[in-house]
Amino acid sequence: MGLHRYYIEQRLTSGRVSLSPEEAVHALRVRRETIGNRCVVFDGHGNESIAVIAVASKRECELELEKIVFAPRDLPGHFTLGVALPKGDRLRSVIERAVELGVHVLVPILTDRSVKIPSDNTIDKLQRIVLEACKQCERNRLMEIRQPIRFSEWVGQVASGASVPHPSFRIIAHPDLPEHRITMQAFAIQACIEKPPTGFAAIGPEGGFTDDEVLEAVSRNWKVIDLGARILRVETAVASLATLASVVFNDQQVARQESYSPNKPNFIAKPHLIEFPNSIDDTVG
Repeated sequence: MGLHRYYIEQRLTSGRVSLSPEEAVHALRVRRETIGNRCVVFDGHGNESIAVIAVASKRECELELEKIVFAPRDLPGHFTLGVALPKGDRLRSVIERAVELGVHVLVPILTDRSVKIPSDNTIDKLQRIVLEACKQCERNRLMEIRQPIRFSEWVGQVASGASVPHPSFRIIAHPDLPEHRITMQAFAIQACIEKPPTGFAAIGPEGGFTDDEVLEAVSRNWKVIDLGARILRVETAVASLATLASVVFNDQQVARQESYSPNKPNFIAKPHLIEFPNSIDDTVG
């Protein structure tokens, strides 16, 4: 069993750090941590450290850091995902999948068929889910949740280069409009031209984007991508696009420190090599 993980709100530096009251309660009352126990702490900026519990009281927990390493465990490059958020438990699933698959920024987009208008309370809830998911999947850089924005406005901002001047790709998931469609293989080739790539992707609500919304994106140099023969739920589309992005970004697991898994040797996973056609012209349908 791996060491328990706790979040530190400030950037990690050498010496001692204190858990927040909420994290301290979780560590001491739920996890039953005691003085001398070892754990992992991370700061949400990509840094983590093995730590030893030095002080443990009712609501106070101080940790002595051993060695700080930079291991963000998100995708290389930069990947922003715009999503028309669903309701209920499916909303949690969207956030968890995006965090686990390395998405850097999630933008709640408001579309003509949106079923949920995120409030400030919803954004706070999503940020808590991000933290919980980072603890579970051993990611050390928090996924950013932006404020909700109209889809047309966001498309315009991306096209203007306000976020990234020259992104490697801009794709919108939509099953229709074949004349504007790019295949997954063509997308992979195009996105891999720049290393590491940067890109944007958009996923609509359950009813999908309207044709007008898609055509507006296309007019701003977005490409349409079809995720397959079946209509996917929002959370499934998020997982599909983020997985595709992880292949395009050549995502690799960072070797764990030996102290994290004392019974397993250190390793570095080799990237899985995928052969693509020689040119985009061979694949665009």
